[in-house]
Amino acid sequence: MQKILVAGLLFMSTLAVAQLPERLDSLMRATTKPNEPGAALLVVSQGKTIYRNGYGLANSESKTAITPETNFRMASVSKQFTAMGILLLEKDGKLSLNDPLSKFFPEFNAHVGQKVHIHHLLTHSSGILDYEALMDPQQREQLLDADVLALLKNKDSLYFEPGTQFRYSNSAYCLLALLIERVSAKPFADFIRQRIFQPLNMVTSTVYEAGKPITNRAMGYRKKTLRLFFPIRA
Repeated sequence: MQKILVAGLLFMSTLAVAQLPERLDSLMRATTKPNEPGAALLVVSQGKTIYRNGYGLANSESKTAITPETNFRMASVSKQFTAMGILLLEKDGKLSLNDPLSKFFPEFNAHVGQKVHIHHLLTHSSGILDYEALMDPQQREQLLDADVLALLKNKDSLYFEPGTQFRYSNSAYCLLALLIERVSAKPFADFIRQRIFQPLNMVTSTVYEAGKPITNRAMGYRKKTLRLFFPIRA
């Protein structure tokens, strides 16, 4: 009886896997429309690709469809790569997570630079000011990391004592990207490509660099009305 039960469960599992592509197709078609911005979906189980497809448009102006090869902007999910870059430099013996910010950014206000350490930046516990609150409200172009440093370096205050609270910080990761450049003596994009993408065979992944084209790029959009979408090009 036990053997029959196990065999039955295996049959049900095999059947569920066989039906998965059809069920996922149905789900994706119900949530995305062919003439609107969409998504790509990949399902991998035990190293085997079970499902791989794209839906909707990568670019609503050119009507380019999303495919499994479409390159999406990762936004803040890319922070994990910046963090890994810092850990690689620590492994190389080029920095310590206990190093103060001022060791690598002597131009930073001394009060802040001495209190904030690298591990505070990594763990969103630095208390460093949000650059979004300091930038010109009329700013329309995307700020570079160097622009963020210029906004922060002369500030002598923090939201809280480093290490005492958690506050998600884009400012911290802009500084960490600059720190990677200063310690490695390489552009951030080159460092990430050489130390992370290439060893992991991430051959289609890239870091955004102003003026350089991105192959198979999907534009980001925000919905303003029920059927009206505006591109986010940054």
